[in-house]
Amino acid sequence: MAQELWWYLPEHRKARRPRRARKRQKPKFDRDVSILFRPDDVAHRRQFGHWEADLVLFKQRFGQSNVTSLVERVSRFTVLLKNPNKRTKPVMGKIMKAVRDLPHLARKSITFDRGTEFVSWPHLQAEIGTQTWFCDPSSPWQKGTVENTNRRARRWLPRKRDITAVPPSRDISAKCPAGQWIMN
Repeated sequence: MAQELWWYLPEHRKARRPRRARKRQKPKFDRDVSILFRPDDVAHRRQFGHWEADLVLFKQRFGQSNVTSLVERVSRFTVLLKNPNKRTKPVMGKIMKAVRDLPHLARKSITFDRGTEFVSWPHLQAEIGTQTWFCDPSSPWQKGTVENTNRRARRWLPRKRDITAVPPSRDISAKCPAGQWIMN
């Protein structure tokens, strides 16, 4: 009798089980582009032309606008790019536009974190020929140059600032003591 009581349960099952299994997602970032495979010359800052990139976010009440920061690892030259939102197409489009005009020796590689805004990295490699590297998950210290630069940029671009009010052609190089800041 106890073996047949399951039939009177609302779900008509003997034990709980998932209705359907969750499908495994294809990884967005290949293992080949891990920062672990980056050449030693890049890691030890021996060559010019290797960049780090990150996204600087602001309060949500100001909208989805954000800033992408690009920092060259040897010279620490910094480029700040204003984006309308966090989607991959406008973010990567601005990066390609900023880096495309540089000579190939000045744009050898870019290191990103694993944010969804950098998912279209294959287009970057195909269109402008720049090698792409990605940090390990939850490891922002692996691209410390751009993280330190973002901390310094927060002095002039605090989280509570409405970035949409900043004109697109505004150059904040006058505020930066090093004079290496460009904002587009």
